[in-house]
Amino acid sequence: NPLRYQWVWNFSEWYSLVKTRLKYGFLDKTWKEVICRQYENAKSFSEWLASVYKKETGYQFIDHIWNVVKTIEIEGINRLWSFFSWRALIKIVSKFWMNRRFWFIDKNYDICIPAQYSSASNFYSWIALVQDNKRYWFLYTDGYVKWMLDPIYDTVIFNQLDGVDLF
Repeated sequence: NPLRYQWVWNFSEWYSLVKTRLKYGFLDKTWKEVICRQYENAKSFSEWLASVYKKETGYQFIDHIWNVVKTIEIEGINRLWSFFSWRALIKIVSKFWMNRRFWFIDKNYDICIPAQYSSASNFYSWIALVQDNKRYWFLYTDGYVKWMLDPIYDTVIFNQLDGVDLF
């Protein structure tokens, strides 16, 4: 029964992410709960993987048959998104930066774009919106700047997906 959930996301790759007050899980297209609500944080499936988090195990990627594919072990990790355009966004919180920074990892789980941005979106059609020093750039998946926006904008809204506020 979908009314017992606080949030129900769109179906993505055959599954819907659901949330009660404290835990996330997944439903199949028959509304059967295929992964009980056991995660403190989770993101929808994308590119055949979903990002999940439990305090005991940390941030992980799981596949469609619920196997843990990879545990992400990066110091200071605060949030992990699912893959888009072969890149996954990671939010790092560090005393060194006195705030948050965003990194991207590739499908080999290697850092491909280091933590140099104070805000970032997921990649959509191979382009992400990033911000630092009150300037916005559109970035390619290889880390090169596609174009810079004029500094006349206070806020830039780029495609929001998965219920995540980008800025």
